[in-house]
Order: sequence, then structure tokens, then C-alpha cells
Amino acid sequence: MVKIGFILSSLQEERYQRERAAFVAKTKALGAVPIFESCHKNQMEQISKFENMLNQGVMVIVLQPVDTEVAFILVRMANQRGVKVIGYSSLPMNGPIDLMVLEDMWTAGKMQCEAMLEWFKARKSGKIEGRVAFILGPPGSSDVTFLTESPLETVRAHKGLELVLQQTHTNWDPHEAMKTTNELLTKYKNNVDVFICNSDGLARGVISALKQRGLDDTRKVFVAGVEADLENIRYIVQGKQAVDVKYSLQKMAETAAEAAVKLARNPEKKITEIIKVDRMIYNGAMDVPTLVTPANLITRENIFESLIMNGVYTKEQIYGSEPRGGQDKEGR
Repeated sequence: MVKIGFILSSLQEERYQRERAAFVAKTKALGAVPIFESCHKNQMEQISKFENMLNQGVMVIVLQPVDTEVAFILVRMANQRGVKVIGYSSLPMNGPIDLMVLEDMWTAGKMQCEAMLEWFKARKSGKIEGRVAFILGPPGSSDVTFLTESPLETVRAHKGLELVLQQTHTNWDPHEAMKTTNELLTKYKNNVDVFICNSDGLARGVISALKQRGLDDTRKVFVAGVEADLENIRYIVQGKQAVDVKYSLQKMAETAAEAAVKLARNPEKKITEIIKVDRMIYNGAMDVPTLVTPANLITRENIFESLIMNGVYTKEQIYGSEPRGGQDKEGR
């Protein structure tokens, strides 16, 4: 019997409910037994549950680390017992990891920036000038590094853009993001043009703060999120959020499950002999073989094609039971 472990840092974000279901279903379809845990973003809880999985006889663990800087301790613990570890969504840093499955965060950040530039051009007679804030995830997170790489390059390449904030937020906390945004808006007397957010939860925190000041309107402020949570997609429809980025999360979870089962059934083979990797990513200690899940930009104009036709959400979930003014017969 092949047992496969799957540990998420939490189920707080909407996306992880869908990923858990996809992973479990795929693992079972491949004839293996999935064992799932989540950790409420608590490092000590993750260590305990990781050890428990090892004691249950799993052959591979797919791990989304609570803390990417200390995850290598868990990996070493598993490797010493002959268990391989696949990193999921957040890259463990400065230590060993057998394989990585990641969203294409580099492209996601680039898409956010390209949309931002078009927003500036449309609202400032072709000029690209204004104040930009980066609302980031936890300090030390590899996600933050990958997502922010392109936005930083973009801001530096345009002299008219002023980067007024690069603020990290522990545990991706929307309430902290709301507090950060309020403080920034007070400092600049509500004159901040753009908020590039590393997650949809952070974007929701930003929009909550903007709403308090009557600024939750894409004609006034550009907000970009990542993950295409339902509430954020509704914000796009309502004109409160400009764009979002959707990863193929079901595919990502299924890819992780497939890779885990392959590793479990071929313990003596090199990973690159049984899995075609997309890229190698240096984590401070080694080049990690990595599988990358594509990213797609979500705008008000392509919601129907990108989310409804693909079965991510129903028209009723996004728009309600009755079409809103300005939509066509397909609910756009």
C-alpha cells in the first residue's frame, strides 16, 4: 500500500479547500492512499503532524511549509527515514528538498505590472507616473521574492513611478494589510495610486481600507491580487479591484499527487529519470528540480471565458442570480 502525505500550512485561504480535494481525488485515482493535514500556520503544529505522518508509514510527503527558512529540518528528518519530500507552493530555503511544485509566480508578478502600466496610460493621458505600494506576504517567504521580482524591476524602469511602500505581513493577514493601507493613505493624504498585492487576502485588506475612504473604485486606485478567490472576482465585477491572477490550482495539486506517487513507486530512480522538470531553482543550498503551474490574468472582460466556462465558478456565484447592469447575456 502506497501512502502519500499532504500537509498544507493552513486551510485559511479559499484556494486550499479546492487543492486538498483535487490532491486527495487524484491520489486515490492513482491507487494510493492520501493522508492530509493542515497546520493553522503554526510551525510547532506542523512539526508534530509531519512526525505523525512519518510514523504512519508514508513514502512521500508533499509539504507546504509554514516557515520556509526552517523547513529543511523536516526534510532532513524525512530523508533520514527514506521518505522523499516534495515542496508545494512555498519553496523551502537553504537546505535539501527532493522536488518542488510551484505556481508561476514570476509571470504572475509580471502580469500585475503590465496591467498596472496600462491602467496608468488610460488614466493619465499615456503617462506612467504615480505612487505604488507593494503589499507583501510574510518576511522570508520565497513566494514574496518570486512575486515581487518583476514589479520591482518595473517600478525601477519607470522614473515617474514612486515606490512608497514595501511592507511584509505575517501569515498573509488581511487585517494587517488593512492597517498598513490606512496608515499609508493617512501619510500621503489618500494619494496612492497602486497597490500590488501578493495574495487575494491581502488585496481584500487593502480594499477594506480604501472603502473606508471612498476610494474602492478602480477609476481612482489600482489594486491587483493573486489567486482568484471568489470574493476578489466579485470585486473585479464591482469595479473595486482591477485585476487578479489565476493559477491552475487543480492542475497544480494533481501534478503534486502524480509526482508523489511516481517517487513512491520508483524509490531507487533519480527524480529526473521519472519526472520531466520545468526549471531548476536555487534555494540557497541547491538547485531544486521544479514543476511550474501556469498563470493567467483575470480582468472584468475575460471572467466568463477564464472562470465560468472553465468551471471554476458559476455565473450565479460571481454575478448573483440576476445579471447586473452593463453585462451581456453571458453575464459579462
